[in-house]
Amino acid sequence: MLAGTRLARHGDRLVLRLAEGTGVFAGESVLRRVEALAASLGLEAVVEVADREAVPE
Repeated sequence: MLAGTRLARHGDRLVLRLAEGTGVFAGESVLRRVEALAASLGLEAVVEVADREAVPE
């Protein structure tokens, strides 16, 4: 499951990138957790869905 995700900081944003078609999705609890983590780091939370090839393993 984690192979279809990537968490990275880009400037003032914390970006969670999910690979499309891997069964990984941004449910409400995932969004809340990413937002809480970003807030604790003083960053803006962003969740993106990308092609499988765009999310490195």
